[in-house]
Amino acid sequence: MKENSNQTIERWGIRYTGIVQGVGFRPLVSMCAHSLGLTGIVYNDSHGVYVEIQGPLGALQLFLDAIQAEQPRLCRITSQTVQPLTIKDEETTFSVEPSPLGEDVSTFISADTAPCEDCLKELQHDKRRQEYSFINCTNCGPRYTIIKSLPYDRERTTMNEFPMCEACLAEYEDIEGRRYRAEPNACSHCGPRYTLYKPNRTAVDTVNVWNTTRELINEGSIIAIKGVGGYHLVCDARNDAVVQRLRKRKNRPHKPLAIMVGSLDTAIELVQISDVELDVLTGMERPIVLLERNHNSSVRLSSHVAPDNHMLGVMLPYTPMHEVLLPSDAAWVMTSGNRSGDPVLYNDDQAFNELGEVADYFLVHNREIYAPLDDSVVMVINNKPRFIRRSRGYVPEPIHCESIEATPILAMGSDLKNAFALNKGNEILIGPHIGDLENASTHETLEWTINRYENLFSIKPNRIIVDSHPQFFSSHLGEHIGESSQIPVVTIQHHHAHIASVMAEHNLIGPVLGIAMDGTGYGPDGTIWGGEFLLCKGNQYQRLAHIHEAPLPGGEKAVSEPWRQALWYIRNYYGNDIPYAYQTWMENLPKGWKILDKALQSKMPMIQATSCGRLFDAVGSLLGLGMIHTYDAQITIALEALCGEEKGSLLDYNYDGKVLDFTPTVQAIMDGVVQGKSLPHLAASFHKTIAIAVCETAADLMERYKISDAAISGGVFQNRKLVELIYRAWHVGNLYMNEAVPANDGGLALGQLLIGPISDKLGRKKPLLVSLIVYLISTVAIIIFPNIYAMIILRFIQGISSAGAVVISRAVSTDLYKGREMAQFFALLMAVNGLAPILSPVLGSLLLEFTDWRGIFIALAAIGIIIIIASLKFHESLAEQNRLNVPITKTYHSIVLVSQNKLFTALVFIQGFALAAMFAYIAASPFILQTHYNLSTISYSICFGLNGFAIVLGSKISGRFNEKKGIKFGLTMMLIISIYLAFVLSLMLPFLFVEVGFFLLLLGLGLILPAGSALAMGLERKRAGSASALFGFLPFFLGGIVSPLVGIGNIFYSSSIAIVICCVIPFVIYKVIEKKL
Repeated sequence: MKENSNQTIERWGIRYTGIVQGVGFRPLVSMCAHSLGLTGIVYNDSHGVYVEIQGPLGALQLFLDAIQAEQPRLCRITSQTVQPLTIKDEETTFSVEPSPLGEDVSTFISADTAPCEDCLKELQHDKRRQEYSFINCTNCGPRYTIIKSLPYDRERTTMNEFPMCEACLAEYEDIEGRRYRAEPNACSHCGPRYTLYKPNRTAVDTVNVWNTTRELINEGSIIAIKGVGGYHLVCDARNDAVVQRLRKRKNRPHKPLAIMVGSLDTAIELVQISDVELDVLTGMERPIVLLERNHNSSVRLSSHVAPDNHMLGVMLPYTPMHEVLLPSDAAWVMTSGNRSGDPVLYNDDQAFNELGEVADYFLVHNREIYAPLDDSVVMVINNKPRFIRRSRGYVPEPIHCESIEATPILAMGSDLKNAFALNKGNEILIGPHIGDLENASTHETLEWTINRYENLFSIKPNRIIVDSHPQFFSSHLGEHIGESSQIPVVTIQHHHAHIASVMAEHNLIGPVLGIAMDGTGYGPDGTIWGGEFLLCKGNQYQRLAHIHEAPLPGGEKAVSEPWRQALWYIRNYYGNDIPYAYQTWMENLPKGWKILDKALQSKMPMIQATSCGRLFDAVGSLLGLGMIHTYDAQITIALEALCGEEKGSLLDYNYDGKVLDFTPTVQAIMDGVVQGKSLPHLAASFHKTIAIAVCETAADLMERYKISDAAISGGVFQNRKLVELIYRAWHVGNLYMNEAVPANDGGLALGQLLIGPISDKLGRKKPLLVSLIVYLISTVAIIIFPNIYAMIILRFIQGISSAGAVVISRAVSTDLYKGREMAQFFALLMAVNGLAPILSPVLGSLLLEFTDWRGIFIALAAIGIIIIIASLKFHESLAEQNRLNVPITKTYHSIVLVSQNKLFTALVFIQGFALAAMFAYIAASPFILQTHYNLSTISYSICFGLNGFAIVLGSKISGRFNEKKGIKFGLTMMLIISIYLAFVLSLMLPFLFVEVGFFLLLLGLGLILPAGSALAMGLERKRAGSASALFGFLPFFLGGIVSPLVGIGNIFYSSSIAIVICCVIPFVIYKVIEKKL
């Protein structure tokens, strides 16, 4: 700081973060500095934009105010920090400096946006840019799709292939101009251009490519057009024949096709547009907006554009190419060029190869699309824009979330409508819409895009979050990434993540009543969920209620073939007395339906689901709206459209505080069809009943559990009629839903990010050391205080503390290993754990040959010291960020949550009873082998050790099988051998028969232990400590019950009965849960 002509001169270093690169921010800084007569520098770097500025103090303050007041159209400043610097006397100018390289990137970039008003004017009149389809400036144009790396400079974009001409370079360097440092700047002399091709890649000779393309479309041609993020297939939406031809060639028989209109006037003629919808439609993001049809329109669209749909997907031109190409009265189909289920088609060679028999011509530009992007889709519900798909125009701009952890996390999302998410501190970066992960091409796109985000934004996640569905590709990929990067993977229940996405958006901590309704999601009990009322708080949730269970006849087929569940409702209600209306309905069922019908009338077990999405599908099918889906939610969309302006009436439903049963509702719908009632009235009545029932159930639960906030999420809540009815009927507390991300699975990753940090509280090492120290102290105290009462108390403490090592060993293995690796490790761990109670008596008896009982405890204390020393070198397996972030007292509640996992609990009981059979053997064998068969102490010890070896051998063999086969084979073997032993012991056959039986029984147990442990602990990886505690407790509890029972009456009979029971029960449990594993 110095005085100069009565003015204080200072130099400041100013750091700006947020979306400040590629949006005209440096030009703004430079212009403000020049206008105020300030000197200094500005440049992009890995943190955003850095400014050093020098001048009079008053002018510096005016500079800061001007920057905040005049932010460019695409700019979003998230922070501004100022620090004083040393004055540079020799500095005389202000300059824009090049970006430093080699730094990690922590800035953000803006999305691709529609042309600004200034560029649109130039598109009409400017000499160099009239009808130039790549016009842009610092306020508009491509960003995400062309950027290869940051900092954002031309050489790191796909525009690097197009050197600027002298005129463009002059604009680029003109500090007063709109294109100052506009990286994609170009004109018709130096920039990219379009060429029209035939499918064989021969260029079409044309004077004006735009006139020729328009004429071809008007004549009924289908054109593949390369846009900013991929290829579209384009044709005239008024031409019935060409729309049908497009559907046939693309194999897309019914799914609605989006249209692009040439002007807002044409849109107003076609659809009804509210003020909110108008803002979204005309905004710089330019998504497809789902709008109600204008039935009085003078513009006649083909009925094949959006059959059986009351809405149209409409968008306005969003690139200069569209502005040039489309006449103002145009209404053209503009649908993605990729095949259904494939990612966005953006590579030229692939486009010509795959669309050669679909498109009649190709309109292609010569600029590389570095990152593909699908169109975004938005619908206004309850006067607020809601995403159906968040992609072009919005990606990769971050979503701010106060409640998210600062540590970087990768959330994988779902397999349907996939979009992943990463966070940098409190800023969440949602990935672009990838689509359904059905094939290898979408898998590759997902992997490539995740890598791009991590590299582009310099994010190195230290945790992966995946859906709990065991068959999702996204989950398997997440596990693979976690394994290769050696970072933990956490599974999150699907519907909990849906609700958490709303909580993250609205910064809700809880308690929140979450109402999650969708097609299907994997429940922790092994059943299919989809109509859930959840109590959510922080990282925890509890299922309070759900809609009624109904079977999914044919499993996955029932998702795409709603007639299957509809037929179940018919049979369930009418039995064999089918009304004529539904006899006719059944005549139109697909071939082979009678086989399923017979199954429905039998006692054949079927997958049960509480799915609200499937309920909507079934009702739509019962109302005659279709039997099979050719695209997602087809019949549900038709059901909503059928309602029209009908208000409907309230139908019957049942609610008992736990189950919201819509079976009476469906039966009333069927009776209405049979009675010939109005189908639109029945459809509207169904929507009304669902809405009111949801509101009443929510009101009951919120009052009972004293909750003031509720959140709704899931694909069902993209039904506009349903949501608006719910908002009208809502009468208790606050109701929130998704706004920044889709309510469908496209927003799931945001919820996964919020609740990902679920795991244990204190890690593994501290509890292990504490338990071992307590064990050592209690053991030494037993030696010092040889009093029977003190010994009983100290033995109890010793037992509890030593259990810590057993519990934590399982938890550690769950932290470190997955899948086959975990099963093999458990084979070793369970072999050791299984041997201990068998070999300990042998070793103890040998030790007593040389010492008294105090010697036993001295040996135990020595073992404790050795283990403590070894544990000090143990590296913590559970990272800080993976631990449960709740008060220590509440961590014990997770044991309750673990026990509510029916599949986990079943596996615990299987292993518990199998080990109880071993304890029965341990209790009975001295009396049987030594008393009856007169084995000496040495002979008995040898037999006992040999049988212990059987467990080791079984565990070793188990490692060669997958977990399911290991546990099945082991249980079958134990059951057979238990029956054999019962026969041998009852008849008191010679010793060899008995010993063979005991050996084979424990061999079977060895097969079960590692497989059962791996399966069970894999289900509760996120609460491994609590799960391991429960897993360790039950076998000893059951063993404690069984061991005394073998001494009742004749020990041959009692031990036979105990062993058989302990083998039959786990076998039966396994058969019940086998299909769910």
